[in-house]
Amino acid sequence: LGDVYKRQLLGSKEIFDGASLELGLRVEHTSRTITAEGVSIDTSSTEVNPSAHFSAELNDTNTLRLSLAQTVKRPNFKQLAPITETDEPEDGDAKQGNPYLENEVSIGLDVGYEHTFGQGIIGFNAFYRDVTDVIEEGAVGITEEGGTLYSYSNTGDGSVWGIEMDFSAPIGDDTGVFANLTLLDSAIDDQFTGKERRFRDQSDYIYNFGVTHNFPDWETSVGFSYQKQGDSLSVDMHREVELSYGANLEIFVEKRFGEGYVLRLSGTNLLDAHKIEKFTIYDGDTGQEIIDNHIAGDVDGFELEDESSGRMVTLTLRKSF
Repeated sequence: LGDVYKRQLLGSKEIFDGASLELGLRVEHTSRTITAEGVSIDTSSTEVNPSAHFSAELNDTNTLRLSLAQTVKRPNFKQLAPITETDEPEDGDAKQGNPYLENEVSIGLDVGYEHTFGQGIIGFNAFYRDVTDVIEEGAVGITEEGGTLYSYSNTGDGSVWGIEMDFSAPIGDDTGVFANLTLLDSAIDDQFTGKERRFRDQSDYIYNFGVTHNFPDWETSVGFSYQKQGDSLSVDMHREVELSYGANLEIFVEKRFGEGYVLRLSGTNLLDAHKIEKFTIYDGDTGQEIIDNHIAGDVDGFELEDESSGRMVTLTLRKSF
């Protein structure tokens, strides 16, 4: 069981022509009662979350935004429940929730700039997050059967920063283009090795772009989008996994007819993107010995997994009422 109570104060004021400042204060109280597998735990916490948002229209086409706010991310019940799932994520392994998880609290700063030109828009946003009690999933021990036990932990305090760029604009009356790019970086001390690393499973970049075109006389639209993300790293007690994905290409053709009917033919993963995992394995007779070998760089073996799901073509018919 869980309850969340929120109370919020909010006020705004125009500082000068085209510029406003909004100040807020949100008080959140979380109480949880967890009863499962012979365990009964009551926890509660209260967070006071201030926020400040400033927006200024520099002129008709340029806007500046600044934001400073504290936010709370609560663990879900699957992460909290101390129930053991067998053969998860792989055969012989087990996964168990952690009822002692703390809320993840983040203080964030955002600086954004937006420029409009005609019907187009381009925006930039730089951000920084100072995160307390980061919640991550990872290997925490060995099961009685000799497999790996996975759970969720507050792995410490860390920080995330990056920049986001967005662009969209028409080309002529019936063609539009869009693109966005996010560059990411982060830092946290690993709970097992003590070494600084990126946040678990966080890519260092993500981007996509695409084009859409409408044929009014044929009541038909076509378009494509291309997506790609950078590599990510996850560190467990007994291994490090470098994960990479191939690029994804999607194409669609959409035909409108009758009274609100739309027939859509779409293709996804047309480049047959592969998911590649590179494993660096560490071993030992006990959990502590595995960690010691991990810290010392005493590698037991390497593995490489290459997966692909294949291309997919979908035909759908929808009706608007």
